[in-house]
Amino acid sequence: MPVRRPVAARRRRDRLRHAGRDRSQVPARAARHRLPVRLGAARRAPRTAVPGPARGHLDGPDEYVIRPDARRFETWETNYAGKIGLGVAVDYALGWGLPAIESRVTALAALLRERLAALPGVTVRDEGVRRCGIVTFTVDGEPAERVRDRLAAARINTSVSPITYARYDLAARGLPDLVRASVHYYNTEDELDQLCTQLRQ
Repeated sequence: MPVRRPVAARRRRDRLRHAGRDRSQVPARAARHRLPVRLGAARRAPRTAVPGPARGHLDGPDEYVIRPDARRFETWETNYAGKIGLGVAVDYALGWGLPAIESRVTALAALLRERLAALPGVTVRDEGVRRCGIVTFTVDGEPAERVRDRLAAARINTSVSPITYARYDLAARGLPDLVRASVHYYNTEDELDQLCTQLRQ
């Protein structure tokens, strides 16, 4: 029969979890209660803080049991530059406002699709009524990886959407891996022209 954790321990753990969600940083009470805290990744969402099972667990209202294996020595690395960059990116986005971002991104993506479609041997592969800032295309006779590498040599960032990422969609349409150009609201029309110029060569 499973043993229920004491109410005090559960509440203490919940305070850590909720504080992490609200403040996106290590709660101040963590040191007072001597609880290790692990930070989650902040790629697309704020960081959350939860008691760290990597080094041990609560075994009672006032008892913390250290793991017996080597993982007790893990301290977890953190990307401070990434945290700073995340904050700057959020401030930049808030300065624009989400409606303006959507308008800018969709307009740039539509313009890029139009210019790509005008290039010989280039086929835009996007479908849907409401399209986002992700533009996918193929180049006749040239694998997506080679196109990506050729553009990267000209300092143009694209990526590859392999068929394994969209098995039901791409396989059903008989498509190979696609080149993916993701426009952002800081991109310019000149940069779109540079991409198209490289594809002509």
